[in-house]
Amino acid sequence: MEVKRLGAWDCRYCGTKKILGNIYECPGCSHPRHKGVRFYQIPDGPIVTPEIQKQLGSGGPNWYCEHCGCGNRDTDTKCIDCGAPKGSSPSHEVKRYQGKDSGPKSTEEAEALDPDGESWVTSLPVNETTEIYTDFEDDFIPQEDTETQESSYERDYYYPLPVKKKLLDWKKYGLIALAVVVTFSLLFLGYQLFFNKHEESVTVEQFSWQQSVILEEYTAVRESCWSSSPPGAYDIDVDYRDTGRDKRVSDGWTTETYMDTCSRSVYVSRTCSETVDNGDGSFTSRSYECGSTETEYYSCQQTRQVELYHYEDIWDNYYTYTIDKWVFVKEYPTSGTNHTPFFAEVEVTNAYVSGIPTLGQQRTIEVPGKYQILFKTDNEKIGEEGYFERDYPYTEWIQFSEDKTYTIMVNVFNKILSKPEP
Repeated sequence: MEVKRLGAWDCRYCGTKKILGNIYECPGCSHPRHKGVRFYQIPDGPIVTPEIQKQLGSGGPNWYCEHCGCGNRDTDTKCIDCGAPKGSSPSHEVKRYQGKDSGPKSTEEAEALDPDGESWVTSLPVNETTEIYTDFEDDFIPQEDTETQESSYERDYYYPLPVKKKLLDWKKYGLIALAVVVTFSLLFLGYQLFFNKHEESVTVEQFSWQQSVILEEYTAVRESCWSSSPPGAYDIDVDYRDTGRDKRVSDGWTTETYMDTCSRSVYVSRTCSETVDNGDGSFTSRSYECGSTETEYYSCQQTRQVELYHYEDIWDNYYTYTIDKWVFVKEYPTSGTNHTPFFAEVEVTNAYVSGIPTLGQQRTIEVPGKYQILFKTDNEKIGEEGYFERDYPYTEWIQFSEDKTYTIMVNVFNKILSKPEP
C-alpha cells in the first residue's frame, strides 16, 4: 500500500513555518523557496491528488536555480523567480527512510538527518534515491523496524561514505603497519639467535662418571603363557580355561524407530515500511512484503537398522612350563669425579666362558653409564655464573683433558649454540 502526502517547509528569511510543499513562495515574506530547504512531514498532511501533483511537477525532485537559488518544479525549464534556464542546475536530494513513521517531523529533525548541510546534490540524477536512517548516533547509524521484525538481510547498516572510507583506510594501514612490525621483529630475533654469534673459550673444571656391572645366573625358571609354549620349554602343563575376555556375537539386525529433529524451509511473511522524501515537497509512505525463507525445526519419527548381539566368554589353552634362561642376580655400580673410570670386581661362581651354558653358571655384563664434564668460562653470563655441564659418549669423553682450552659458539643472549668438541 502506498500513500503520498504533502510535506512542509520553513522559510529561513521570515521564520514562517509549516508552509505546504505545493507552495513555492513564502506567504509571510513572498521570498521563493530557497536552495537547501528542508522538507518535513506534518500530521495528516494533505493527500496528493492529481491536481496537487500538477502543482508539484511530474514527480521528480525540485531543482535550484544557479543564479538566484530559487526552488523550481522538475517540469520547469526556466526559473520561476528570475527566468534563468534550468541548464545544469542542481536537484534536491531524494531520501529514503526505513521503518514505520520514519522521516523528519520538523526542520530541526531534517537538519539532524542531514548533518553535512547539503539537502541538494549535483551528482545524483533525477529520481535516484539515497537510503538513510533515523536516530543518528555519532557516525554509525543502525536502524531496525521493530514492529515488522525485518530479516537480517533486509536490514542494512550504513556509515556516511567519508567516515566509512576513513575507517577502512585506518584499518588497512594499521594492519600493514602491524604486519611490517611483526615481520621485522621476527627477522631481528632470528638474526640475534642464529647469526649474531661469537666464540667463547672454556676449560674442563671437573669430570664425572657412572657405570655398573650386572651379575646374571643361568637357571631353570617356571613360567606360564596363553596359546603356546616357547621353544626350549619342558615339563609343560596345559589347561583349557576362561581367558577373562569376551567376544561379541551377532544375532542379526532389526528395524528401530526413534524420535529425531528434522528441518524444512518455510516462507515467513513480513511487512516492511518506508517513507520517501520525494524532494518536491511531498512524502510517499508505503508498506511492502519483505518476508524470507527460514529453516523450521520440528520433531519427527525416523527408522534405523540396529544390530542384535550378545557376548560370550573366550576360552584358550593356558601353558605352564619350565625354561632355562639367564636371570638377573645383582648390580654393582661404580662412579667417580676423575678421568679414570673402572668397573667393580665381581666374584663369579662357576663362571660361564662360551658355548652352551649349563645350570648354575654365572656371567658378568659391563654396562656403560653416564659420562659428564663440567666446563668453566670467564663469561659469567653463560650457564650458571660461567659453569655448565654436558654429557658425552665414553669414546669422546675420554679424549678431553683438563690442560686444554676448548671453544663454544654463543649468541647475543649468551645462549650456548654448540657444545665443546674434543
